[in-house]
Amino acid sequence: MLNARPNGRFSWNYKFFDGDALVAELEIPRFRSQGKLILQDDIFEIGREGILSGDFFLTEEGGEVVASARKRGFILRSYEVKIGQSRYVLAPGSWFTRKFELLKGSKVIGRIQPEGFLNRRAEILLPTDMPLQIQAYLTWLVVIVWKRQRRSN
Repeated sequence: MLNARPNGRFSWNYKFFDGDALVAELEIPRFRSQGKLILQDDIFEIGREGILSGDFFLTEEGGEVVASARKRGFILRSYEVKIGQSRYVLAPGSWFTRKFELLKGSKVIGRIQPEGFLNRRAEILLPTDMPLQIQAYLTWLVVIVWKRQRRSN
């Protein structure tokens, strides 16, 4: 199981841990739906097709798209995610929770949830064969929702 922890009280940048080992870092700009994912020897960029709308992309250094996500509606907090030829849905567990579930078809195959009621630390319980950069990208999608919710409160 991975855990993601914000770098500080007011930071939206995260560090990913597998147990006590630091395995990745995620940089999220303050006002944009972008990011940079840093693994040991690899850097991935997270961006959006348009300024206010469009798909979100995870790309390798050479620009090749590794994964993409599309919001499933203006009000909904869920995404259609494409990783290679596979398609998933990343959606809240319910209207009243910050927990998100990853579905393949109608089957829940993983989840990303806060470690506690009011904090921004996340438990990442996704399939163990899913690459780290994909798990971090899915976590970024969830963190962006949490960030928007916090700004609107």
